[in-house]
Amino acid sequence: MSSDYRALVSEVRDELDALERVIFLDTPEWDALMEAGAPDATQAEIEAAARAANTSHLT
Repeated sequence: MSSDYRALVSEVRDELDALERVIFLDTPEWDALMEAGAPDATQAEIEAAARAANTSHLT
């Protein structure tokens, strides 16, 4: 089963005033974010965060 996350976000984005940007997995924006990394994060932490983001809909 898959979800259309772009459509789901599009439905509510205008209601989320604090939302600054949306980055979807497997996009050039995602790749740039992963390349930039977080200054204090280890690669394992970055990968764990990516897995959590990718599976959060399963809980």
